[in-house]
Amino acid sequence: MKHYSTQIILLGVILILLSILHLSIGKVSIGLHEWLHIFDATTNDNAYSKEIILYNRIPTLLTAIIAGAALAISGMQMQILFRNPVAGPFVLGISSGASLFVALFLMSSSILGIAFIQIPFVEYSGIVVSAFIGSILIALVILYISRKVASISTVLIVGLLLSGVAGAIVTLLESIADKNALQSFVFWSFGSFQNLSYMQLIILSVVVFIGLLSALPTLKASNLLQINDAFAQQNGVAVQRTKTLLIISSTILASAITAYCGPIAFVGLAIPHACRSLIGSSNNIKLFPVVLLMGSIVCVACSIICNLPFIEMNIPINVITSIIGGPVVIYMLIKKPIDYK
Repeated sequence: MKHYSTQIILLGVILILLSILHLSIGKVSIGLHEWLHIFDATTNDNAYSKEIILYNRIPTLLTAIIAGAALAISGMQMQILFRNPVAGPFVLGISSGASLFVALFLMSSSILGIAFIQIPFVEYSGIVVSAFIGSILIALVILYISRKVASISTVLIVGLLLSGVAGAIVTLLESIADKNALQSFVFWSFGSFQNLSYMQLIILSVVVFIGLLSALPTLKASNLLQINDAFAQQNGVAVQRTKTLLIISSTILASAITAYCGPIAFVGLAIPHACRSLIGSSNNIKLFPVVLLMGSIVCVACSIICNLPFIEMNIPINVITSIIGGPVVIYMLIKKPIDYK
């Protein structure tokens, strides 16, 4: 227990240090003097630096912390639900549903010649709302099917089929949309922790908090659920209720991040399994804080890489998470192949 507590403290310290580094590093160099006067309202000196710190670096850092925690916990829940270490938060088609509705919003409006879509605020708000609607609708379909069938494998297959249909429609829309709408959709699909206002951060934080809160009642039951449904039921677990809560909580977390940050790849897939190896346990009560902290650490680290001062271009966050997460997942597959029997 002492070793576990030390790991939690160490992860917390790493997150704090990375957060300080994140605030210190960027495309624009900001000196110590400018940092010391950041909250000085009596002077307008260094106004540009204050603007960068208060309205870019701090919101980006907070977004990365929230997104990492939410995606990692969402992935952990999906791995519990499917008893599969390489399941992720988007295996049920949540990301595909969000992509489909964002594509419908951006591209169909351009096809119909709706001009107000080019207004930045309207475009951004429309993307967020569309992504939420698409994610939730797919999740409701999956939730309905999960109550009608006994096999969780069937639910997974339905999620994959819905993803395929959504992807086909998105491809169709991409083939007929104009270049501006297509460019907006591609930029959204890259993923980003930037450009959120403090009001948007508050909304995102509340939604993620609700998702995390709804995950807590499943932790004890999911330890038994990981063995098999029959064993869990014999030990007093309401299996269907627990699975429903896992889907709801995971959907809330994944859809919120997808709506505000775009589809962020590999974080929810790789982090939970890596954390099991780190603490040497599959106890979800112990795993929860470790996964939450590790998710935030990885996303903050990826955000730092995207904003390194010697890299002139803006690297999409999905590029970094995929480069890091891809090899991790391949390693997991080689080390412990999936048994499809």
